[in-house]
Amino acid sequence: MNKRLSLLLILFVLILYPQISHGNSENYIEIFDPHENKVIKKVELTKEINDMVINWIKEINEIHPSINPIKDNGYAIKFPFEAPVEVKNKWMNARVEEVYLVVPKEEAAFFVIFERENRPLFFLFPGEVDKLSEALDFQLR
Repeated sequence: MNKRLSLLLILFVLILYPQISHGNSENYIEIFDPHENKVIKKVELTKEINDMVINWIKEINEIHPSINPIKDNGYAIKFPFEAPVEVKNKWMNARVEEVYLVVPKEEAAFFVIFERENRPLFFLFPGEVDKLSEALDFQLR
């Protein structure tokens, strides 16, 4: 029951958070901690980070294999893009304005991309969590 509640809470926050955020947050990456139920760090979106994340989403080649991909540990990171990005693979063909990266403590990281009508799609993260941690100046694991 606790996992279901955590799953619902994280999905609720991921879907509604962009609508309830205040201020000029479109140029900031936000790191969300589900245990604290809040954004614990904001990092300015640099061209280097923007390009790195865009390259990673263009390299997506696997969907997340778990039936229940949302975990109640780790972090969720919101990456807004400077401009919408065309993502074309065998699972989707869409213009993406932002992506979420979920980094569980002991499992593989994965992207959450909202397609039309806010339908979430889950993809394995093809990048390196350590490289991202360094770019964000935040220890993800």
